This record gives sequence, structure tokens and C-alpha cells, in this order.
Amino acid sequence: MNTNDERPVIEVLGRDESLIGRRDHCLVCTGLYCGLRVEELATLKVYDVDLEAGVLRVVGKGDKERELYIVPRLAAILRAYLTTTRPLLVTRLMGAVYQGPTDRYWRAAYVKDGRRVDVSTRGRTEEEARAFLARVAEQPPEGPYVFVNANARNSHRLHRGGQALATRSLSYVV
Repeated sequence: MNTNDERPVIEVLGRDESLIGRRDHCLVCTGLYCGLRVEELATLKVYDVDLEAGVLRVVGKGDKERELYIVPRLAAILRAYLTTTRPLLVTRLMGAVYQGPTDRYWRAAYVKDGRRVDVSTRGRTEEEARAFLARVAEQPPEGPYVFVNANARNSHRLHRGGQALATRSLSYVV
């Protein structure tokens, strides 16, 4: 029975245009179309994806290497994710710019030496506040992982961007 309210999960995930939504769509499609185990999906590295040859190289249980065929539908999704979404997820600033309901100036919150710093930027515009944040906030290192951890609200957590997703995170997505 298929009504208008019942849609395939992949179709619903594909409609979410947020960065995290696009990442989750690609993650679920990769897992389903290639038959990857959760650990293999979480630790898949960029250099293990060969879109030109149409294969994924993974190291599975018992350190056994295997090559998996990338179907054309998945190749298009992976190419879009790797060229547009992933770079934006990895290079987001470790901090946030906001303006409270009673604030006159924009504020910046970021992590320095493991502690949260919350300052008024004296910026009159959001762009000035973002420029200030870019000068003072630490940048996360770009990791080798395809599916990276990145909070949708520009979290202040250390080591947020570029790190591999935990297998538990994949369970939450699915």
C-alpha cells in the first residue's frame, strides 16, 4: 500500500537541502547501494573512492580489502557530495555568530584552549562579526574521511569538523 504520505526513505532524504541533510542522503545511499557495513561506512576515506573507475575500496572485517562497484545513480550523488557539500562541512568555522533579542551588537562564540569564549564583536553587521570570528577561531584540520562530523548549528565542540562519524551517529541518522 503506497499512499502520498509514504515515500521511500532515500527520496525523503534527498529533499533536505541543508548541509547535514545532503551528507545524510549520500551516507544512506552509499550504505544501501554498496552494501557497506556501518564501520566501513563511518571510516570510508576520500582516497578510497574512485569515481572514474566506479569503485569503492574498503577494509572490512579481519582487515580484508574489497572493492565495491558504484552504481551510476550513486556516482552522481557521491560526486555532488564530494565536490560541493563536504568541503563546506569541513571548512566551517569552529564557532558561531549570533545576535540576542536585546543585543545591540553581533556576538561571536568560539573555543580557545579548550574553553568557550563569548564576546561582543562590536560589529554592526553579521558579515563584520563573521570576519572577526574568522580571525580568532581555530580551524579544524581536514580529515581524510568521506562522511564527516559537523553540527548543523556550527557547534563549538573541539575537533568537530573533518572527523569520522561515530558508528552511533550512523545509527541515529538511519
